[in-house]
Amino acid sequence: HLLDFSISSVILSFFSATVYLILQKKFRVLPNVAITLILGSLVGQILLNYQYSVTCLQPFHSSYAPISIPHFELSIKHWQVILQTSVALSLLCLIEGLSIGKSLASRCGKRIDSDREAFSFGMGNIGCAFLSGMPASGSLTRSSLNVNSGAKSGVSNLFTGILVLCGYFMLGDLVSYIPVSVLATLVVFIGLSLIKKNQIITSIRSSRSDAITFIVTFLVGLIFSLQLAILIGVLTSLLLFLKKVAEPEMIEHGYNEKGELTRISNAAKGKEPEVSIVHVEGELFFAAADLFYEQIRRVGENRNIKVLILKLLNAHHLDGTSVLALEELLDYYREKNCNVLLCEVRKDAIRILRDSGVLGRINRKNIFPHIQSNPTLSTAKAIKRAKFLLSHNEARVTIYANELNPTRSV
Repeated sequence: HLLDFSISSVILSFFSATVYLILQKKFRVLPNVAITLILGSLVGQILLNYQYSVTCLQPFHSSYAPISIPHFELSIKHWQVILQTSVALSLLCLIEGLSIGKSLASRCGKRIDSDREAFSFGMGNIGCAFLSGMPASGSLTRSSLNVNSGAKSGVSNLFTGILVLCGYFMLGDLVSYIPVSVLATLVVFIGLSLIKKNQIITSIRSSRSDAITFIVTFLVGLIFSLQLAILIGVLTSLLLFLKKVAEPEMIEHGYNEKGELTRISNAAKGKEPEVSIVHVEGELFFAAADLFYEQIRRVGENRNIKVLILKLLNAHHLDGTSVLALEELLDYYREKNCNVLLCEVRKDAIRILRDSGVLGRINRKNIFPHIQSNPTLSTAKAIKRAKFLLSHNEARVTIYANELNPTRSV
């Protein structure tokens, strides 16, 4: 429909873009969006006087407050449909609002409180239910406009809400003077201000999964809607993450004759007794319990292993499933005549092991709590205990780490 363009819309868009760019470059401290909107509306009225066709916003009448009580009887009758829709909308509002908030907070060098943001979304939507409003979430353009106008704290949202409420009751008829083309031009410029070249380059070059997530989210947002793009982007990131952690590779490191830490091949392994140290890192909740069990069990496939030391300092969120997996590992290594030592065990992990009864099945001499004042003391005691269990025989000490980042684990 290139031939169906409106000359008045082109003039207003070009004028609004010129004014906005000049104000942004020369007078950034001024409310540039409001000034551009007022000047564009004045030019729109001039074009109307010269018989040009200018499409403006529809006015609204605000002589009453649309306060209403939700139909609870209807909600109970169709609770299945309403529940599914409500859950989907709640998830979408949280994802959209938090992502926009974190993006704007990073620009200002600040962090947002996700719990407070989620609470505010919930309270806002409860108010919308009694005011005939639609489900509310974070707005990309309006939030960016607020930040670009110089907002420094959340108090700006309070003043914005008060001004919007006053404008709703006092300025409803004046909306009809705002040309749609002027407002559309400003929305485009506000959206373009959110594009950060450095962040895009970082996202694409960081890893393949980040690049795929970025491209998929960008294409879906370009073809469909922002809401669908955010949802598809989150699902893509989640699937790629699950693929990454589905088969983590653990490799064996040891010291060679030169005292250098290198990877040990199966051919280089001798027949001397072995002490293996495994750094257990990450979330040990129910979804990772099977993976934790399989990886630690694979360490025991080496017939020479006599002592296994598990470092649990960076293992978080132990639950019943992971404790049961640890209990099965203890039985597995007991059958192999291998001693299992737990070192760098935090207080919360000791409490969980004690309450679950697993602690009673382990020799108290084989458990070494984490000491904050001396972080390495727990591991040193565990190694000393391992030497005692080997009756002072010489043994090869190996360290298991992740292949993608062995330096950090070592």
